Amino acid sequence: MSLTRPSVPACRGLSHPQFAVGFNEMATRLRGRALPLLWAVYRYEDVYRSQNNLEYGLLRVFRIMVGASVRVTILADRGFGRTEMARVCQALAFHYIVRIQPSVWIRSDRFTGRLIEYPIHRGQRHLLRNVWYRKATPVFQHVAVVWLAERREPWYLMTDEAHVKAQGLSKIFARRMSIEEYFRDTKSNRNGFALRLIQIKDSQRLSRFLLILALAYILLVTVGLYASERFRSGQWCSNNRAGECCLFTLGKFMQSRHLPTFNYLLRNLKHELPKTKLGMTQLGVPIVSFDDL
Repeated sequence: MSLTRPSVPACRGLSHPQFAVGFNEMATRLRGRALPLLWAVYRYEDVYRSQNNLEYGLLRVFRIMVGASVRVTILADRGFGRTEMARVCQALAFHYIVRIQPSVWIRSDRFTGRLIEYPIHRGQRHLLRNVWYRKATPVFQHVAVVWLAERREPWYLMTDEAHVKAQGLSKIFARRMSIEEYFRDTKSNRNGFALRLIQIKDSQRLSRFLLILALAYILLVTVGLYASERFRSGQWCSNNRAGECCLFTLGKFMQSRHLPTFNYLLRNLKHELPKTKLGMTQLGVPIVSFDDL
């Protein structure tokens, strides 16, 4: 699968403190879900200083996988609004849009102080360019302050994208939310794989288990993709409206049906990936989203 074509990778972390193991995972988005691509299993005793270094290492591996010429935009929530995160992204030539805490201190030509003190009203969108982010060991970047009319509080975003307006940055960041559905599929006790209930204590065994899980998920999604193109929605729900169920749910529903070969399903998936453009920025750049559970 070529990542130079439109795709939306995502990353998450899952920990099991009672077993002293955890993992980070990277996936590519498809129709509101995601397909697993890359993961790293670790023991807490092997994580040097903090888990942050493991996350940065995963970014470095991802850059090697996709190549230096592929442009990627990384999305992350407030837990990743660190100066070191911005430095690593800049060093690896990743674009990024990261939600940050309003208590952070910035300095720019238009404003100096804590972001929570920046004058903003509901419905307004401001982009502060050329900002020094934080007092101690600051990093040079841009900050967007966006307060959408339907939200209770504004979004504060740090980014290196100087040519995208504040409204565009908020729309790109909002696409991160759809990737959460894939994470729910793997965690759900009722409708998913109940990943939080696993009892595996050995990191190598957990890595092999995740490989099996990834193959199973890809298989179900490819079956769901096949079903969505050849059957009406009334076969698995109470109406014929398209898109009522996700590909993962359709795959589970179609397990007992007569299906084509796995190679045929994979070829069908390969043709579908270039059509997935909803996760692209205005610049045509694939998006990577970080999530820490």
